[in-house]
Amino acid sequence: MPLFSWTGNPWVDGGLAVIVAKAGKENVEHLTKADLDALVSDGVWLAKANRQLKTFTMVVGVNSPLTNPSLKKNDKGFKQYCEMIQSLAKSAIADTGGEYRCEACGERPATKVLAKYKKEVARDWFPLAGSIGSDAQALPAASRTARICSLCLLSVQFLPLGAIIIGGKIACFQSIYPELTQLIVAEVFKETQDKLNLLGSDEKLSAVGQGKGTKESLTMLLKIFTELQRNRRILELPPHASLNVWLFSNSGQEPDCDVIEIPNEALLFIWDAARTYRREIETILHREPKQISHQLLECIKRKTEYSGFYPFKSSKPASKGLFELYQTKVLGNSLASLRLAEWLSFEIEFRLSGGDKNDKKLLAKLQKENAYWNKDKTVIAKLNGIIAQLVIFQLHSPTWFSGSFPQVQHPILDFLA
Repeated sequence: MPLFSWTGNPWVDGGLAVIVAKAGKENVEHLTKADLDALVSDGVWLAKANRQLKTFTMVVGVNSPLTNPSLKKNDKGFKQYCEMIQSLAKSAIADTGGEYRCEACGERPATKVLAKYKKEVARDWFPLAGSIGSDAQALPAASRTARICSLCLLSVQFLPLGAIIIGGKIACFQSIYPELTQLIVAEVFKETQDKLNLLGSDEKLSAVGQGKGTKESLTMLLKIFTELQRNRRILELPPHASLNVWLFSNSGQEPDCDVIEIPNEALLFIWDAARTYRREIETILHREPKQISHQLLECIKRKTEYSGFYPFKSSKPASKGLFELYQTKVLGNSLASLRLAEWLSFEIEFRLSGGDKNDKKLLAKLQKENAYWNKDKTVIAKLNGIIAQLVIFQLHSPTWFSGSFPQVQHPILDFLA
């Protein structure tokens, strides 16, 4: 039986995934006590890294020994933090019995390490953990503090190295397909570590995704899926796979937590898009607006139209293949309805391009921007009128069509059938 396994807690598992990546393993079950001992060592590496990460204070606040202003003199807080990290690492394996079980993993006994330093489990050691006298938390706080084991507390200290920011909150990934979670966190950790290596000892590192809405996480998923396909580590995404994104805030007086589910059909879209349309999507993401509600990942989550796939001013529309992939995989539209829309578009262009000056002007507007988003409300009215005429004419003359559309000859009758 392996010494380490996933716990089901998103914060603990996020930290464990960083430990696995740092140790050069592919799975948490391959992790050994020797790996953990070598990784923690004297605690200095982790302490130095966390002291430079802005995500560290977002995960544990400013009361940690590492960030507490009252412990800055002579690096007292830094030394204490290193000692506590070493103690947690030693007891993570040694503690086999105890009166209470860990409320995060349910596997190990609650730690006694913090008590030696006259500390208790609060938000400076575990996100959203309540402390006596404070109700503004998520875990028990009315009569006692949370009971957490040494390994879970230690894992959380690694979490900032593998966390990104989505919408101003720390994001942790969790999937019923653990390898997916591990690969995402490992990619974040690699990027974070590479940036840390370029910083001076007194410089601070902003979190991955800071100020970029949701596009950073989507770009990362595309990259990871591309690597999986290239290395053939996963031939196809499992049909049951889904991804939960835990968003939490652990600082200030209003800690908060929310969960976003990226369902299987959305993941399948990202998987297929990574195979064929990765560069195109990355180009589209580069020009995404700052409003999260208009970003691709949010539209995927809500299963709504994404404006970035349509023409707008100087921006070109998405390719036909990418557009159809989104319409079928995410929005659930049938190929028959897309063929109908394509036929209507062809007929409208055919009619307007051979019309008068006003028709050509209308065609130019339709080619530059989605008619439903055009500020000129007469555009959609004129468009609806043309579509109505086409429908009536086609129903009364089912053998007629423009003659040059190659895929279907009677799309309206086929669709109605």
